[in-house]
Amino acid sequence: MTAPIQTPVTEALEAAGIAYTLRPHSRPVFTTEEAAKERGVRTSQIVKVMLAADGQGRLIAVLIPGHRRLDLKRLRQFLGDPAVRLLPAEQITARIGLTVGAVSPVGIHRWAQVLVDEGIFEEELVAISAGVPEAGVLLRAQDLLRIVPGTLGRFSE
Repeated sequence: MTAPIQTPVTEALEAAGIAYTLRPHSRPVFTTEEAAKERGVRTSQIVKVMLAADGQGRLIAVLIPGHRRLDLKRLRQFLGDPAVRLLPAEQITARIGLTVGAVSPVGIHRWAQVLVDEGIFEEELVAISAGVPEAGVLLRAQDLLRIVPGTLGRFSE
């Protein structure tokens, strides 16, 4: 029997009193489609964390529904910074130490400005990364906003 998966994400959810369901994967996953399949949810329930940097190099984390794409033009307009750019996978790993495809929104506000796409709340339940490629977490969309302080807006298309 394997030990239950505990991560800083599950520990933070428990500490905040937020109900969640851990969804272990049969194998590590790194894409929205794989995550949805492994967690038994629709891609619209997956919360993607898109990482960007502004013109001064400050980090921005944008949470969007899994079936949508980040609208960079809209993001740049919202931030008033035409230099905002997505970070390539290598920079995310090198700069932040996170694995692309296993970035959880929980705790990300400690080192990045967080923007939350309103489309996430079209689903009652959402699935986020547990912070490792081997598991995800299912929770209420409203509870996600309780634990991930961010600014609401429309950032996807």
